[in-house]
Amino acid sequence: RWLGTVLIAAVALLLGLLLNVPEPPERPSANLANLSPALQQWHAAGRILEVLPGYRVFTLTADRPNWSGDPNAAEARQLCLIHGFPSSSFDYRKALPRLLAGFHRVVMFDHVGFGFSGQLPANYSYSIQDHADVTLAVWKALGVRRCHAVAHDMGDSVLAELLTRHSRGLLPDRFQHGFFQSVTFTNGGMIIGLASLRLSQRILRLPLLGPALAWLGASGLQPPASSISSSAPSGAPAPTRPSETPTSPTCWT
Repeated sequence: RWLGTVLIAAVALLLGLLLNVPEPPERPSANLANLSPALQQWHAAGRILEVLPGYRVFTLTADRPNWSGDPNAAEARQLCLIHGFPSSSFDYRKALPRLLAGFHRVVMFDHVGFGFSGQLPANYSYSIQDHADVTLAVWKALGVRRCHAVAHDMGDSVLAELLTRHSRGLLPDRFQHGFFQSVTFTNGGMIIGLASLRLSQRILRLPLLGPALAWLGASGLQPPASSISSSAPSGAPAPTRPSETPTSPTCWT
């Protein structure tokens, strides 16, 4: 009996979270003077690039001290970081000195709608496929031609999407051949049988109830498909969307 009570309470809590989404806070870049010195320094070290029409992305590259070589050379080690949800490249600030001890260049950026990057229209769908498209655009804009990729949390899903496209030959040539030197996933449930799922996540896997809650959340938080397709900035390319769900992406270590 108590288990049923707990389950009902968990479902009620999940519904409350899905139906009561708070308004997003004011963009941090709008009030830089109110940010901590560390955040201001991080912002000053990076730059905003329009990697696709209407997509303004905060990027930051850091080179090993006293090194000025070509990061794409065979003897160089270049690291590309993909941050998770709901954070930004600032997550890596304390790890950066140690990362530069093992790599010649570290490339970071904030996903669109995160950190210091710009936001898109209110009805825009921030899907994993779209984040993958922007990731490729950032790497291209920064001249990255080969790298060791490390992803965290939601970034794991973005990187898995890229590797799935790679395994199907869907990436542009510059990313399809010899781009990924190694791939590392951190803090992500890549293998469902080994993941430590929270109660709400276990509920979502239940027959009937799980799909119903997922549909409710999607219908409440996402616009109709017709509005998603028209909400991207003018001139932006249509995102690549593989028709199948990634199951076993090819990885190199």
